[in-house]
Amino acid sequence: MAAQLLEEKLTCAICLGLYQDPVTLPCGHNFCGACIRDWWDRCGKACPECREPFPDGAELRRNVALSGVLEVVRAGPARDPGPDPGPGPDPAARCPRHGRPLELFCRTEGRCVCSVCTVRECRLHERALLDAERLKREAQLRASLEVTQQQATQAEGQLLELRKQSSQIQGPGHPEAPPVPAQNSACILASWVSGKFSSLLQALEIQHTTALRSIEVAKTQALAQARDEEQRLRVHLEAVARHGCRIRELLEQVDEQTFLQIIAI
Repeated sequence: MAAQLLEEKLTCAICLGLYQDPVTLPCGHNFCGACIRDWWDRCGKACPECREPFPDGAELRRNVALSGVLEVVRAGPARDPGPDPGPGPDPAARCPRHGRPLELFCRTEGRCVCSVCTVRECRLHERALLDAERLKREAQLRASLEVTQQQATQAEGQLLELRKQSSQIQGPGHPEAPPVPAQNSACILASWVSGKFSSLLQALEIQHTTALRSIEVAKTQALAQARDEEQRLRVHLEAVARHGCRIRELLEQVDEQTFLQIIAI
């Protein structure tokens, strides 16, 4: 384990191999001499890790101490793997591409990234610290949850209103019908029309029958529309409830990497 950690400390962030002719920039970061010169030819004179500009007129100097350590490492005997150290670090906490710790969140690609990712794939992307991104996403989720709860309240109110309208259409004899004015009841209206038409001449009987049929058709259509809207609102309420539960589960997620990776899906 100690040897592995030593190799990680002696690894160039550009080529991901042990330093070759290492040089140190003014900001303190080390790179292979050839790697940093090639990087500057392509991307400009700045540190690939911290973006600090390299002063004009300054020269790269070989890191003598680091070169000596590398010579000892390369000349050392083959390492005995020793006993199995047991399970390694959590894979979710390391970059699947470079094996480095996940330290930042790339907003452009919607994933957690390591320091090597920031130098290579995500160099020009928008990035943020994990805890800062977590706070931002939590605020977005809480706002979404509030909207979801408002939609649920609104849908429940509409559902109650539809039930009331359906009961009024059914008439006072319906078990769910509350006392309502006669003009709101289709059945009372049909009875009134029937009484009026019964006193007319027999020649108007056809019109009488037609009027009653029209009222019944309108009643049936109104009830069908109310049932369809009620069913839609029920489905919407269930979807809103599931969405609210998922948001609460995400807010209870402790691990930041898991939280951000799930929400980026």
